[in-house]
Amino acid sequence: MLRLRHEHGGLTRVVGTDAVAAAELGGPLPEVYTLSNEVMYEAVYDADGVLAAARRWHDLELVAHCQAFIESLYEGGEPLDEFSPVRWRRWSLPARGNTWKASGRTGPGTGRLR
Repeated sequence: MLRLRHEHGGLTRVVGTDAVAAAELGGPLPEVYTLSNEVMYEAVYDADGVLAAARRWHDLELVAHCQAFIESLYEGGEPLDEFSPVRWRRWSLPARGNTWKASGRTGPGTGRLR
């Protein structure tokens, strides 16, 4: 899906875990969506990992800080059409009923399934 989006103007970029590791020392980064410079939404998942709600943030300083961080990741990322899985650790979907457990944390925002 990402490749299709990229090929049709979505301009998707790939970053390695090292790009966010320092920011995740206190826990996984939230899944956020910024709209303009005034509002941001945070995805909220239930215990089963299903999207349950979106929390709206109006703090202009927080929104600007998150946008700057996202932009820095984007600028440091590799364009999807130049992405080489050989240079990256590649994840595959686990068999039904299995889980990924790289750090002990699981669920949305961790890059790992429950």
